[in-house]
Amino acid sequence: MDINNIQFLQTKEGKKVLTEMSELSWNKRHKYLFSTKEKVRRSHISAASALLESREKAEGKFTKNKEMFFSSLGLGQSTSEEIAIHISSRFHKDWVVADLACGIGANSIFLAKKCKAVFAIEKDEAIISCAKINSKVYQEDNKIKFLNTSAEEFIISKDFSAVDAVFIDPDRNRENNTKTRSILNSEPKILEILPEIFKQTKNVAIKISPAFDWKEIELLPEEPEIEVISEKNNCKMAILWFGDLKKDKRSATCFRDNKVYNFSSSDIYEKASIDTKPNNYIFELDKAITRAKLSDSFANYNNFKKIDINGRYLSLEKKISGPGRLLKIILAKKISLRKLDKELKKLEIDRAEIIAKNFFLKPEKIRDKLKLKDGGEFVIYVIEITKNDNLMLVAKKI
Repeated sequence: MDINNIQFLQTKEGKKVLTEMSELSWNKRHKYLFSTKEKVRRSHISAASALLESREKAEGKFTKNKEMFFSSLGLGQSTSEEIAIHISSRFHKDWVVADLACGIGANSIFLAKKCKAVFAIEKDEAIISCAKINSKVYQEDNKIKFLNTSAEEFIISKDFSAVDAVFIDPDRNRENNTKTRSILNSEPKILEILPEIFKQTKNVAIKISPAFDWKEIELLPEEPEIEVISEKNNCKMAILWFGDLKKDKRSATCFRDNKVYNFSSSDIYEKASIDTKPNNYIFELDKAITRAKLSDSFANYNNFKKIDINGRYLSLEKKISGPGRLLKIILAKKISLRKLDKELKKLEIDRAEIIAKNFFLKPEKIRDKLKLKDGGEFVIYVIEITKNDNLMLVAKKI
């Protein structure tokens, strides 16, 4: 959506088009679009349709999604309201914060709710126009100064001397529309601007891909705290925290089941022991904890044992509630798939979820061999307990 269409959709006529289009189904919107011959009118209708589609996709991500403005790219890159609030909680209320590459403004809005003032920096004119509108929707526009410029230009400007902390959400898109996982290829270029930012403040937070390369972290001028954040067991992002924003070496925050679980460690524990004969419960750790390499720390801190090499699955004697999925173990043996098939027939299990890591067969092939249907109340794990040994484990969902 370009700047002209954004401006039009804020006019009385534009709002009327949005209202009319919102009453149509997706198919009818597109029929209406292609039946419109006048070029400018067609452009406006196309923009209205795209905005309504983005608003629908933003349901659950933002509470005011029906009033907000997005581009499809801006929505995809945006931080959800829930996570933006979590991020802003580390910032001091008296700080002036610079949000470099602010996008559609989610982080700027919630930093403004927490902090004294925010500079929102974005070089894309259309995107920053969306951010301005969204700040008004959340009634935070009086605390945010929007600047249509690059991060590099801002940090050499006079305004930057007033900044106490910086949040950066780099653009990770490439020409072929795939996102880079590397912090080296993002815009602005982190390794180039970070030393310059540190001359003003070390209170810096950087949002990066959760699939980042650990070796790249070693290239940073200082060691950050690495926080991995997940929603519903899907890793959404990692945050690099510096200066007074840094609390620990590593941390994980898990949004799941309408709860928020935090686990952090200032010390990285040694490897937790493996239980090769688990017999009560299996606890499947949230992916944020395993991605942050905190599974051993979590296991040792809680006096649990691991079931697998990587520590995603823990052996428990008693029920717990926490950042993961708890299941009751029905069977745990070092057996072949052929023998497992016989055991499943004895247990009268004909439907199950299959989870297999580092096994020569993929879950679909295992299901075919065991002649199982998908779903149901049971989970079959093929777990690597050593590099040459696998455990066949059947568990019931609780």
